[in-house]
Amino acid sequence: MMTLITGYFDLYSTQLIAGLQASFCGGCAYLIAFKYKRGNSSYYFLPSLCAFGLACLMAQQWLSIMVRALLGDWPEVSPYNTMVFAIMFILLNRSRGNVSRMFDFNEDRGASA
Repeated sequence: MMTLITGYFDLYSTQLIAGLQASFCGGCAYLIAFKYKRGNSSYYFLPSLCAFGLACLMAQQWLSIMVRALLGDWPEVSPYNTMVFAIMFILLNRSRGNVSRMFDFNEDRGASA
């Protein structure tokens, strides 16, 4: 009886972690692709390439998890990767989708960013 209950919670914890990871990955891809507005700032190739690669990576991970979940086969995802994606989502949300400012921790960037 105890293994049945333990197996029941393992299934839902797998679904919860996979759902959280899909949410964070989809959110990161959305922030990079649609939330960032360049405005009058200058264009730099390397940060733009990093942003494009990061958006593609996040969208691919979101799509991979969602397709497998829709087919009924929940993927085994790492909770550590989910934490890394959550931190990246928080940093991207803080920088309004600007990948080159993800790790800019200056206090005086308020109105100019």
